[in-house]
Amino acid sequence: DGGYKRASLPTGRNAADFVDWKFAKDYDETSVRLDAMLSSHCDADHYGGLWDLLNPAQRSELDCKTVSVEAFYHAGVGWWKDNSANKRWLGNTTPDGKFLLQLMEDRDQILRALPKNANPALQGEWSKFMEAVTNTTDAAGNPTPCHRLSHADHILPGFDGSAGSDFKKVRVVFGDRCNGTSVMRRERGWCERGTGAATHCWLICCRTSGDGELTLGCGGLEVITRFRCHFGGGGRRIRLPGVSCYGCQVS
Repeated sequence: DGGYKRASLPTGRNAADFVDWKFAKDYDETSVRLDAMLSSHCDADHYGGLWDLLNPAQRSELDCKTVSVEAFYHAGVGWWKDNSANKRWLGNTTPDGKFLLQLMEDRDQILRALPKNANPALQGEWSKFMEAVTNTTDAAGNPTPCHRLSHADHILPGFDGSAGSDFKKVRVVFGDRCNGTSVMRRERGWCERGTGAATHCWLICCRTSGDGELTLGCGGLEVITRFRCHFGGGGRRIRLPGVSCYGCQVS
């Protein structure tokens, strides 16, 4: 997550500038090279900084000359055009309204949803962010692959800790209201109180373990106090009264 885009912040700075500082000043590098980028969910106050990091129009704000990303991950739920009502929505559901059917998947599927006349078509700033993602490349110059994370992804691909003691293990924590790879259950109650609450229902959390410390990365701490979640391994489901249920010291 990266907060709002710079243009929406009084400071004119966000996570993109921190990442740039880390590589340019701390690592003394001329390029930002990320092993993975995760967008927890489709709210502008969470993906704006990621967008600024990838957006060529914002490149002059960075000290580093180039940005590469080896893999991009998202939660699947996105903003789509609802042509019938001339507004945005989260997409089609099953007849009973229990499952969302219109999920983003890989890079090719995202590309097909970018044109204005696409059906379905991604909407607004979320669409522009996804366009920047699809224009991003890895360190070798190949298009950055995009993947939807779900409850089946217990460990973030490539982050199982096998690369050495200094390599973090990243366990994906995701709401247990998923069903397979093509639909996602709509949460009732708190999620239906407003649009923002609805998008929070499908955010990605990650628990990073390494160097004797467990750290929770989450797109909204208020959410994990309200939802039953599970993470891989034993498939244990728990109702979360707070971050301590993840066994994390830092969040």
